[in-house]
Amino acid sequence: MENMGEKLINRLQRNERAAYMELYDFYFKRLHHFAVNFVFDYDVANDIVQSVFIKLYESISGFSADVNIGAYLCVMVRNRCLNYLRDQNIEGIKSFICRRLKRPRR
Repeated sequence: MENMGEKLINRLQRNERAAYMELYDFYFKRLHHFAVNFVFDYDVANDIVQSVFIKLYESISGFSADVNIGAYLCVMVRNRCLNYLRDQNIEGIKSFICRRLKRPRR
């Protein structure tokens, strides 16, 4: 029996517009909040999350139905935030990133 994630991925792979809207509506605020906590800039976080949704749209055909789409999106946002911070040449970025990655989970 398919779970909801598998059904959603199958719908996304069929390019169902409603599936993309459901995914966006469900994850955008969470991902944006997550990104703001990394980059401390509302607009940059918005751009990062938007780019992740675009990347998902471009690559969804290669996804397996059992992929955890939420985890994929979180990892993509985290990686893009880290890339942004690296590209900004923020002083002490290595220690900042290390602290962020080692922070205990809540």
